[in-house]
Amino acid sequence: MFNVNDPQNPVLADEYGIVMGTSHHEPLTRAHEKWKHAGKGPWNYQTNTAALQEFWRGGMKRMGTRENIVTVGMRGDGDKPMSEGSNIALLEKIVADQRKLIAEETGKPAEQTPQLWALY
Repeated sequence: MFNVNDPQNPVLADEYGIVMGTSHHEPLTRAHEKWKHAGKGPWNYQTNTAALQEFWRGGMKRMGTRENIVTVGMRGDGDKPMSEGSNIALLEKIVADQRKLIAEETGKPAEQTPQLWALY
């Protein structure tokens, strides 16, 4: 939890010109491990949309104007599939909602923020 373990980590990285990013399972700069400690309810976008959006929004707010490559997409809890079968419509909704959050929190179109797609 780079941003949580030491709040000076992102400050120092930015000072040195390091562009940060997160893994395939950490959307909108939020470590999945942090969800285990600060999340509310299940890691399930179908049943817990508002709590996940609030969690991700917090990651974008914390990012501020620092350079990051923002991961979009979502994997199931514990880096497992979200469901037994493909759910393309759900994943499309998740990515669209995440890009809307990116735009809202950065104050610029989502396409102006570097992103990494982690699609499952």
